[in-house]
Amino acid sequence: MTRRIGPVTRAALKAPSAIYGLHAGWLLGHRFLRLTHRGRKSGREYRTVLEVVGHLPETGEWVVVSGLGPASDWFRNIQAGPPVRVECGRARFTPAHRVLDASEAAAVMADYEYRNRLILPVLRRVLTRLLGWRYDSSLDARRRLAAQLPFVAFRPRDLEADTETGHAHAAAPRPAGGGTRGGAFTMGEAEVPRECAWSSCAANSTSTAPRSSSNAYPRS
Repeated sequence: MTRRIGPVTRAALKAPSAIYGLHAGWLLGHRFLRLTHRGRKSGREYRTVLEVVGHLPETGEWVVVSGLGPASDWFRNIQAGPPVRVECGRARFTPAHRVLDASEAAAVMADYEYRNRLILPVLRRVLTRLLGWRYDSSLDARRRLAAQLPFVAFRPRDLEADTETGHAHAAAPRPAGGGTRGGAFTMGEAEVPRECAWSSCAANSTSTAPRSSSNAYPRS
């Protein structure tokens, strides 16, 4: 069973949200994205900052992890209705999304660990505490992690599929930013009203005024 993160870690994870709140999300490059999603009950829009753990250039997808498992508010919201918007670096687009299968998620995690190999011992300890069992970076452990923490891929909704080859081609987000890979592992997410000061909120989410509003890409 996924464990809740502590207050100190949760507070540290608010920093990217605060940067986006200052309209300076581009400073984070492509290490983080901000997801705008609609509350499944309230109908209000919420914004959640998530870490990009992988980028799939061949499909134009940005991959994040639901660090609190399938119970995360943002994950439940996009399962109930389509996500509203994604901002990543200087890119901004209306997204489609899908949940990666175990093999895809394990591959993304392997790449993520390789890119962060200098802090891998720390990462393993963090994941062991979060997951409630010993994470050792084996293929079995990565698959078990993917079953517990959903990996979600976002791409521009205007992505066009090549029906003859089965390959997907994405229009470049506007405007495109710099790098293509993610950074450190971000765990904190929650659904929190915007009027709550970021320093006292429970996590990396804020709300906006309401607007009119899975494993495969759902259509709105």
